[in-house]
Amino acid sequence: MNYYKDEDVTYWNMQVEGVIAYKVTSHEFSIEYRGKLPTDGAFFEIHDSPWIALFKDYEPGIMSKCKHFYLSFYDETVEIIAQSLFFKQLEGKPVFDIQNSIFLPADDSS
Repeated sequence: MNYYKDEDVTYWNMQVEGVIAYKVTSHEFSIEYRGKLPTDGAFFEIHDSPWIALFKDYEPGIMSKCKHFYLSFYDETVEIIAQSLFFKQLEGKPVFDIQNSIFLPADDSS
């Protein structure tokens, strides 16, 4: 996923490895951590995550390697349980590559 940072006009690429689960929530309904996280910043790691604790009973070996990431965007929040998340600054504006895009089949149920 590519990310544009307004403050310093930079472009970043976000890589997530070992994804176990993710959820996207409208900002208005993302209330579990509101007020508990710093106001400066948009990307956080949740320590002692109750969400990870839910999965530990099923796969403790895998979950011991995972972290809970919380990404706050303008209209929504994205939470990810994964082994790692990192950013790499891009040298310029990324170019959309149609050859490496994923297309979903059309819904033929009409």
